[in-house]
Amino acid sequence: MSGTFTLRVSGMTCPKCVGRVDKALRGLEGVAECEVSLGEGDEEEGRARVRGHGADLMGRCCCALEEGGYPARPREVVRVRVEGMTCPKCVGRVDKAVRR
Repeated sequence: MSGTFTLRVSGMTCPKCVGRVDKALRGLEGVAECEVSLGEGDEEEGRARVRGHGADLMGRCCCALEEGGYPARPREVVRVRVEGMTCPKCVGRVDKAVRR
């Protein structure tokens, strides 16, 4: 099985943490590539986008990060249809409301 998924990662506070998470993920068998980033703005959790293959890769990634002191969980994806947006300002308002 192959695919791409995003994890929400807690405990990352600086670029050095990002490097540690990146190294832990790249060290796992089946990880083809990953992109790790700190949370933006008020977000307390960082993100790790992983592409790879293998049985239970997502679970193995979460376990490896937990062992390294960075609890991780799959990012939930929710799709919402929004009607009535007529300008870029509307987009900004909706984006701000969703991020709360």
